[in-house]
Amino acid sequence: MTVKNIISHVYAGILKGFALSMTIPLIISVIKGDGIFHPVSPELTSIMKNEINAVLLQIVMCVLLEVIYEFSNYIWQIERLNIIFQCILDFLTRFISFLGCMIVCHWYSGNNFFKTVYISVSIFLLVYILIAVFQINFYRIKIKQINEKISKKT
Repeated sequence: MTVKNIISHVYAGILKGFALSMTIPLIISVIKGDGIFHPVSPELTSIMKNEINAVLLQIVMCVLLEVIYEFSNYIWQIERLNIIFQCILDFLTRFISFLGCMIVCHWYSGNNFFKTVYISVSIFLLVYILIAVFQINFYRIKIKQINEKISKKT
């Protein structure tokens, strides 16, 4: 990993994190449908004493989350690990960092923390499995095409 790669991953993480920190509140505000933009949870606003500090903390946490996600892609380049261990390590890295961000930003309501964690794990696992199935099928097709090209040349 070169310095250029590190800088590009940090930069991508910053952009994605900022976009995430603004997109999620926008979606939540639209779903609530009360015509008010809800940039952060009321709990985070009360802890941080004002909305500006709460928004800044949420942006920092989302940027940090996305930078971690950017670097978790390198787990797949560690060839001495088998594919199952890579999957588990990547999933845990992504989910634990998401859970930390969720706790700090209070992306759950009141006493529903464990329910929110259960739902988050379920959704996270479902999306992770869907992406893995998509990637497996994508690479099977690519390998099949490469094998066909090789067999045509011989």
